[in-house]
Amino acid sequence: MRALLRSRAFLRSPLAFGGCFHDLSRLDGNFHRWYVEPLIADPARTERALEFTLDWVKQRYAFNRPIGSFQALKHRLADHAAQLEGAKAAAAHAARSVQTSAPDAAIAVSVAKSHCGRFATEIIRDCVQLHGGIGVTWEHDIHFYLRRAVSNEMLWGTPADHHERLCRLAGL
Repeated sequence: MRALLRSRAFLRSPLAFGGCFHDLSRLDGNFHRWYVEPLIADPARTERALEFTLDWVKQRYAFNRPIGSFQALKHRLADHAAQLEGAKAAAAHAARSVQTSAPDAAIAVSVAKSHCGRFATEIIRDCVQLHGGIGVTWEHDIHFYLRRAVSNEMLWGTPADHHERLCRLAGL
């Protein structure tokens, strides 16, 4: 561990700056490589939370009907599924760009992180709400997904941070 702390790779890593990217301009030009792993995990985690919620709304009954049969909930879940597909596509493109060392890799990673971070927290918050009171208790695991999504957003940069970075990369 001490060798890692002294290495130059660690000094260029996100952890060297206290783990928070509120000032993305302090990082060197290759920091987008550090984002790929947590970036890929965001859509996967969100998809799992959405699966939990779909199972829950099929099992939970109100007025002698599953709550998933109500039109308002169907539309919310359909919107979340569409947003999730967009986030998965953005994350896959960013990972492919970094893997092939594409010239637009930094842009692709910031676009994907902005998109995935925004929709991950939005979707999982709504999933917790759809679970009702059990979603915020220790009886169900959905709140762990929300905690992870919010902490990743703070740790790896908020969508606003990445929008600013995209403006800097574009020269605006």
